[in-house]
Amino acid sequence: RPDSGFTLIELLLSLSIFSIMAIAVYSAFAGGVGVWRKAQVFSATYQTARLILEEVAQDLRNAVVISGSEFVGEPRRLSFLTVRHGSPATASAARGLRRVTYEIRKNETDSLDALYRLEESYAEGLQDNHREPDYLSGPLFGFDLLYAAGADDAEAPWDWQAVWEEEGTLPVGVKVTLTISGRQGE
Repeated sequence: RPDSGFTLIELLLSLSIFSIMAIAVYSAFAGGVGVWRKAQVFSATYQTARLILEEVAQDLRNAVVISGSEFVGEPRRLSFLTVRHGSPATASAARGLRRVTYEIRKNETDSLDALYRLEESYAEGLQDNHREPDYLSGPLFGFDLLYAAGADDAEAPWDWQAVWEEEGTLPVGVKVTLTISGRQGE
């Protein structure tokens, strides 16, 4: 042909192909952003749970039993004495000995279960100088505790109990199951 240029059909066909490619690229990008957001929510939830469990583990590693102040272990509440190591300025033994309590309470704002931690100086606790507990996490789907006592059976070295009732002793182990909610589910 003597006239050079594109026909209307060629233009419509190239526009259709470009549109299909643009939609495919946008869909892949939007899907990637969605997966990234879900991963961020999961990561934040996992990090919160990990920090809470690490704090409980640290307190339990330093747990002590003193006559008159027992280890209280219930299915959804844990209270015991622990030794907190502080700076040299707080080296007195009374300042380092703390009563720590982890318990489930109803959150005042939305009436769902939440995990709280109360830490009191052992000396202050004897004087009934109580503080408000710290909010750790919520809403909670589960905070379950089991306590291990030594068993005589070689095949099952621990006897797991729902309640710790042995006065004057600490459990061999404490199994903590924590189920918290992220923004999009458990």
